Amino acid sequence: MAKKKVKQQAKQPKQVFAAPVARKQNGNKNLAIAGFIINLFIPGLGTIIAKDNKTGLYQLILALVSYPLMLVLIGFITYAVAWIWALVTSIKMLRS
Repeated sequence: MAKKKVKQQAKQPKQVFAAPVARKQNGNKNLAIAGFIINLFIPGLGTIIAKDNKTGLYQLILALVSYPLMLVLIGFITYAVAWIWALVTSIKMLRS
């Protein structure tokens, strides 16, 4: 009877612990997707959410400075630059 218990224990497969690495990579991809969607509306904020804080802060400051500059019409150009820069950064994050 003791031999049967040993055989039953031997049949159980060993567990491999590779799942946390896959979750981390998948989590980064999800952050990049969320960052891209948010960057469509608020340039820089999505980049900050996707963990590129320095670049995202520069983009967000440029977008915020653009609002009062829109009274002088140069703000439309600077906002477009911030928006395109944020989208390009998001696309680079999605590819990596």
